[in-house]
Amino acid sequence: MEENRKTPNDTRRNLTIPTVSTVLPNGALVEMVCDLAERRSAFVVWEQGAWRLELSISLDAQHRLVPYSPDNNLIRDSSRTRPTIT
Repeated sequence: MEENRKTPNDTRRNLTIPTVSTVLPNGALVEMVCDLAERRSAFVVWEQGAWRLELSISLDAQHRLVPYSPDNNLIRDSSRTRPTIT
């Protein structure tokens, strides 16, 4: 009987990477923003002279950037210094 089990070294596993800001390989700028009233966070992406809002960013088939939760104490307590969604 053949079993389909994932091992700890299985390369098909998706990895989410909590991120505040980064520069993507294509040069796009990514910055996390928070709306504490709505309790949501997202990314603002600046690319080719325009910006857009993204909930997450896929880097490849296994890696995805996600913003920190607005409930994270480091985000919640430093909200006066972070950009916010308006």
